[in-house]
Amino acid sequence: WDFDLHCIDWHWHPEVEFVFVEKGTAIIFIGSEIYTLHAGSGIFINTRVIHRFEAKESTIIPNIVFLPTLLAAHDSLIFRKYIKPVLDSSVECIILSSENKIQKEIIDVLVSVFSIQNSKKNSEIITVELIIRLWRIMFDNICLTDKENISEKSIQIRGRLQIMMHYIQRNYRYRITLDDIAQTVSMSKSSVLNIFKEYLHTSPVSYLINYRLRQATRLLSNTEDSIASI
Repeated sequence: WDFDLHCIDWHWHPEVEFVFVEKGTAIIFIGSEIYTLHAGSGIFINTRVIHRFEAKESTIIPNIVFLPTLLAAHDSLIFRKYIKPVLDSSVECIILSSENKIQKEIIDVLVSVFSIQNSKKNSEIITVELIIRLWRIMFDNICLTDKENISEKSIQIRGRLQIMMHYIQRNYRYRITLDDIAQTVSMSKSSVLNIFKEYLHTSPVSYLINYRLRQATRLLSNTEDSIASI
């Protein structure tokens, strides 16, 4: 709720992420899907998945973001057998409901992870121990499919979307047209419009304007720059 415009905008990262809704209601966009999560529920977001958080009221969502190699070395048996299959699967996210016994167990472990952060004694190693337990429960109870089952076209589209978003974020201070955005991925303007509408539920120009507004909000809050300058 304290973030600019009450949202954490579209982003992605190589880390995986676990989120718990402690208070309020979180609206979470995962690619082209939208999930509304209430207090007591949570979500797992896989690596490199485009996502966004919004709130319409005061909402608290503690989360933990970590590289999978925190659990095991990249060339280890544990990584190859228990971690890589999840990263390489078609699973973008997993909704965690407190009404489901297994998912409630994952939520309970996740809450323990957050609680231990307030402890000064052995919090780091206990955190890793809890995350490994959390991962084991999740791995034992999710249905995995190979990435080969995902449309190659879909993977390419998401990659191009990330390139276009990155271009906008780097160049939002300058004049940008729809043509400029389309040229970064060598696509037609109509195709670019369709991609933004399907995955971000907005147009490229609207995304650019909203990104500029968020940057302006940040500058107004954190700098002494004049409104005219901003």
